[in-house]
Amino acid sequence: LFAFGGQNLDYKALSETEVYDTLRDTWMLGASLNIPRRNCAGVSHNDGRIFAVGGFDGSHILSSVEAFDPRMRNWMEVAPLSTPRSSCSAVSTPDGNIWAIGGTSGSRLRTVEVYDVRANKWMPAQGCDLIEERSAAAAVNYLGNIFAFGGIDNEQNIHSTVESLRVS
Repeated sequence: LFAFGGQNLDYKALSETEVYDTLRDTWMLGASLNIPRRNCAGVSHNDGRIFAVGGFDGSHILSSVEAFDPRMRNWMEVAPLSTPRSSCSAVSTPDGNIWAIGGTSGSRLRTVEVYDVRANKWMPAQGCDLIEERSAAAAVNYLGNIFAFGGIDNEQNIHSTVESLRVS
């Protein structure tokens, strides 16, 4: 279990990573992110890496993405998002792609991007926009569908709806 980024009591974005050791039942410090970030999406990939997607550094909404490689035990920057996103959700799909869903870039977003891990490239997911703007939503990949749950719209209304997209 990894916890990375976030903010302190003064709302300063953090770069720390903490790793839970299940054998010792304790948290340990891990490698720090290269860029402090809060409100980023975290997602694991089937190659073993963990990705920190977008977020907010305290001054700017981020397009940067970092990947933690457990073999190298460090974070490395990978290709940036096409659109800076904070409070987006992210999922990994069996085909090896990572999807960044919604979020905010000054206003709430409906757009979705796909990261081709092998090509190290983000692309807009054409024809896959959300029906409603959503930031701070939850998302999951299940049985070939991506589901986006809840979130907040541009009027600060909390969604009680779920959207789904067939991806395989």
